[in-house]
Amino acid sequence: MTSPMAGWVKQLQQVLRAAFAGRFRPPTDGAPAADEAAASALPRTESQATEAAARLGFTIPDPCMPGVVANLAVLGEHAGTLLGHKVGTKS
Repeated sequence: MTSPMAGWVKQLQQVLRAAFAGRFRPPTDGAPAADEAAASALPRTESQATEAAARLGFTIPDPCMPGVVANLAVLGEHAGTLLGHKVGTKS
């Protein structure tokens, strides 16, 4: 039996994949990758997470929202590390 939460977790994974896809795509025109633009595409607040979920046709349950926002912050830090940013900075 599948958990009722499994569906929205899968959809949240799609949001994250889409956000990170632009961040790690190699540049095709010789210009540097738009790291900052991609970083800003990652939802950081409850309202941004709600909007991103709505664009994909699902909602994040209210009891789950604090955890979703916290996990997005952690994922943003990890992405920054991969991009060579110092921990706690965007540069």
